[in-house]
Formats: sequence, C-alpha cells, structure tokens
Amino acid sequence: MRTIPLLVVALLAFGPSAQAQSTPDTENGRYTFSQVPDGMLRLDTRTGAVSLCAKKEAGFACNTVPDERLALENEIARLQRENGALKKDMSQARRRRSSAN
Repeated sequence: MRTIPLLVVALLAFGPSAQAQSTPDTENGRYTFSQVPDGMLRLDTRTGAVSLCAKKEAGFACNTVPDERLALENEIARLQRENGALKKDMSQARRRRSSAN
C-alpha cells in the first residue's frame, strides 16, 4: 500500500513525459498516462484524480488511488479543533484557579 504514494510522486515527476507519450484525442488530452510496475497510472487533468489501471481477468480496470493529501488535511483540521478545545479548557482552568485565590 505504501507503493501507491510513491507511484503518485513518480507520476508527478514524470508527468510531462507521460503527457507527451499519450493523450487520447477523444477527451482532448484530459488523461495522461505513465507506466509503472503495477500497470499504468492515469491522471485526470481536469479533476486531479489519479487511478491505477491494471490488467484483470475481464480486461483492464482502473481503481482510484486514495488521495493522501485530503486525508492529511482532514487530520490537520481535526488536530486544530482539538488544540483549540484544549486551549479553551486551559484558559478556563486558569480563570477558576485565579478566582479561587
């Protein structure tokens, strides 16, 4: 599973060469492809979605690669909310202590 983020990095690093290799006329260059050991990475240039396409029993199938950036942004937002709540609790505790003295 760790290889998928590495594949995304490889796609970004070799994106210009992948775009020159194959741009389907039917979609006006919407998709770019890059060959990787597990198959082909497909980048949707309109949405930024990355899919890993590989040969299966019934032909090729493309599965969307999880968006690690979105997961990281969600975790950062959660930690910021938690940090804010902890700061609020600390502030209230300080006020209670100072009013008790």
